Amino acid sequence: MTRYLAGLITATAALGAGVWLLIAPYGLNYPSGSTASEVDAWTGALVCVFSLATIGVWSRAWRAQLRADGLLPERQAVRPDRSALPHPDEHGRADSSDAARVARALEEEPPPPPPQVPTIEDLHGLLKPLVAALAADQMERIHAPSAQPQNAQPQNAHQQNAHQQNARPRNAHGPSTHTQTAYTNAEEDW
Repeated sequence: MTRYLAGLITATAALGAGVWLLIAPYGLNYPSGSTASEVDAWTGALVCVFSLATIGVWSRAWRAQLRADGLLPERQAVRPDRSALPHPDEHGRADSSDAARVARALEEEPPPPPPQVPTIEDLHGLLKPLVAALAADQMERIHAPSAQPQNAQPQNAHQQNAHQQNARPRNAHGPSTHTQTAYTNAEEDW
């Protein structure tokens, strides 16, 4: 899809450049009858024609790709069955029974089914199991740490250091009591 959009944008920019070349002699006050104004006019006209053709080609290609992907419905031409058409008799007139047969054949043909468009209920049916699985996973993550015992041993040295630091009682206004005790013992030794 990006390449079609890029092609359309590029062709539209080229169209803008072509229009600028067409109006530049008037907007920039070129001398009348000069070669530059003629060159700009012809170049601008050709750029506009090619860019319009390019826009048409890119838009058709994009529309064909959207139809191939199933995002746009297929065009269905209504063509009656040739075998159901009335055949003229020897005088060149169609038999009235043949016209009635054609009318019945066209009326009896069921219309094509409309394309299936997903509804909100379909979306809910698809998303309910996903939401339930996500909720169950979230509940497992919330309850998993509380299921471990408080005195569980950490597995590596980093976790053990963190565990020891968390295990120390903290004073509300300062460092842990262990640190205070070490500080008072150092003062006494001094």
